[in-house]
Amino acid sequence: MDTYIDGNLGLGADTSDPPINALWTDTGTPIVTGTSDTVEHVDPDPLGANDSDPPSELYNKFIDIITTNNNVTAKDGSPCPLEGATAIDLGNSEKLTLTAGDYYITDIILRNGSTLEIDATSGPVNIYLSGTIDAEEGEIEAKNGSALNNLSQPTDFSIFSNSSQDIAFKHSSAFKGMVYAPNAHVEMKNTAGVYGLIWGNTATINNSGEFYFDEAIKDKYLSPNNYTINVLSWKDDF
Repeated sequence: MDTYIDGNLGLGADTSDPPINALWTDTGTPIVTGTSDTVEHVDPDPLGANDSDPPSELYNKFIDIITTNNNVTAKDGSPCPLEGATAIDLGNSEKLTLTAGDYYITDIILRNGSTLEIDATSGPVNIYLSGTIDAEEGEIEAKNGSALNNLSQPTDFSIFSNSSQDIAFKHSSAFKGMVYAPNAHVEMKNTAGVYGLIWGNTATINNSGEFYFDEAIKDKYLSPNNYTINVLSWKDDF
């Protein structure tokens, strides 16, 4: 119903033999400015968050972060703002600032009007999200009017999740960065705005939700030694 996509649709195939391609159907009058092409099977976890045998770089990073709990380590020459805690739960209009470094987080809740501020002046901020804590409606829940990352570029803030807990950006919330959650459902509710990259098991964009893909994030992950996100296949129609 009045959906607008400024780009292409890549319809993947499953792993059956022979593979079965996805089908495009629409309701109402969506506008797609690009093409709708069939692509080969797309790896649902290209960075290997679930790859334990042999372990991927990202899998090992999760183990290392959880084992050492970097939240007790000084960040950017200052004490860690989490003081050893592994959960972020901000009340209405509260603010918390994370500076450069890696953080192990079990769940994040941002209540109405709160802000998780990302200060990447001295380097990128990475959150490694794990566990099965029942944080109300999801492991990450950004409530009405809340904001994540209002100081930095999308390439400076990444959330890696190996959990199946939902990630919800609620009404008028704003997020700028990357979410890599191959096991989770990601939902952008009414008028929520996401600028960066979303990789989930499933994704939903509700009424007037907006998503902008930042190609600079793709460029950041081209190195095989730094978690690779690549275009897996494409084709031209003549």
